[in-house]
Amino acid sequence: MSDLAAYLAAAALLTFSVYRLSTDRRGGPNQVQRYGYCLMICLAAAMAMLAPATPRLMADAGVDQVAVILLGDSVRTAAISVLMFLACAVAGRPARGLPVVAAAVGQAAGITLFLAARPAIGPDDALVVHGAGRWLLAGHDLVFAGYAAWSLAAATAAFAREARRAGPGPVRTGIRLSLAALAVGMVWTAWTVDDVVHVLRTGIQDGSEDLVSNALGALCAAFIVAATLVAKWHAGYAAVRDRVHTYLVYRRLTPLWEAIRTELPQIALEDDRRLLFSGRSLDFALYRRVIEIHDGRLALRPYAPEHEPGRGRGPDTAPEADRGADRVVRKAEREAYRRADRGADRGAEPDTDREAFAEAASIAAALENRRAGRVGAPGAPVRHTEAARTVAVEAAWLAEVAAAFTRVRKSSDFPSSRPRTRSGS
Repeated sequence: MSDLAAYLAAAALLTFSVYRLSTDRRGGPNQVQRYGYCLMICLAAAMAMLAPATPRLMADAGVDQVAVILLGDSVRTAAISVLMFLACAVAGRPARGLPVVAAAVGQAAGITLFLAARPAIGPDDALVVHGAGRWLLAGHDLVFAGYAAWSLAAATAAFAREARRAGPGPVRTGIRLSLAALAVGMVWTAWTVDDVVHVLRTGIQDGSEDLVSNALGALCAAFIVAATLVAKWHAGYAAVRDRVHTYLVYRRLTPLWEAIRTELPQIALEDDRRLLFSGRSLDFALYRRVIEIHDGRLALRPYAPEHEPGRGRGPDTAPEADRGADRVVRKAEREAYRRADRGADRGAEPDTDREAFAEAASIAAALENRRAGRVGAPGAPVRHTEAARTVAVEAAWLAEVAAAFTRVRKSSDFPSSRPRTRSGS
């Protein structure tokens, strides 16, 4: 399990970094990106070399296991140096002076202490040291832990400043995922203290990473890849999100559109469901559905009731033929005001809900009047004020009307809520 976590994380980091380097050749990656890709490559190499199975496999090939472990430690230290250079690049300052000196000293001190400890391979492929070698190997671990903690702290401070400056969006999300990776790195580094204590007490240290270390490394790798994906592929994600949103709005319009088309089949062109499975055609399908609903509303104007919610006449003055439709409109109006008042308590816009219910009730009553052959108010204006708006805005409004229309049609006082068989077309 430990080997699998290490190899999968290493493969993900290496594959992604190489892919990004190959696709960034046109414009060339900037300094932050170059350090980021280099960090991923170094981490991938270190995790692969320090996986428990790797030293054994190399020993079968005739390579000294101690040399493999030392090389893996050196590459891991190099990854920490690259992380410090990345922090400098994010902070907008050149990677020179103290960071370069610290990288050279940390690498040299780590190798020197490891070789001076003269570790040997013992049972279970662990490193075994004797006498003063315990202190030297523990010093090697402490040098790495201290250097890693310093680099991680510098990177965390640099990314935290960028997160505060960045506005809402994919850049801030990518930075926050990077901070999550650094937090996991902190825990991963703190786990080194366990090696220090163990080697001082027993003179034995696992030559490769244990299960906890590899699990933390895999989690850190996942956050790093996710941070890069969010920043680089946000446009593709936004396109998919917009397409799904368009389709959902299209489906929300279906009850209203089907009710109008059933009564006025001439408003609809021949249905072509292939429109829903290609890029621009989905937008066109939504546009066509909006236009067809508007055509139906215009065709229903002669059948719309004279009663205007909130300003209409009383039931005693309405013609007998129109009272049923007026009753539906007034009931829908009362429901709209109740829902709007509840929505206002939650900070919602009450007028939008009222207008949607009023429009839905007017359409429902007009459909019923047309079925019964009753003419309401010839030439009555469409209840909702028409304005020059985008298709997206108009579709969103009609989706609210469609939802209200479904609730109005469920009213027990509305006889056309049950399907009716039409004779002819």
